[in-house]
Amino acid sequence: MPEKVEGLEAYRERYREAIERVLPELPVRNGAISITSIWVETSLPRDLIIEIVKEGRLRLPPNVERIVIEE
Repeated sequence: MPEKVEGLEAYRERYREAIERVLPELPVRNGAISITSIWVETSLPRDLIIEIVKEGRLRLPPNVERIVIEE
């Protein structure tokens, strides 16, 4: 069972890195990037993006203060 957990964590890490790679290319409005922009650029499931953002481990570019989760 530990191998499966490690595998899931490895995938989550890859998704986090994929999001971090696209952040510098996305439009920033008032210091914020929208979840929708990330979703359009990465094609990752919206729920997964939201989970990763809420973890608080994303490295944001210097011009980005926050990521906005629209309802």
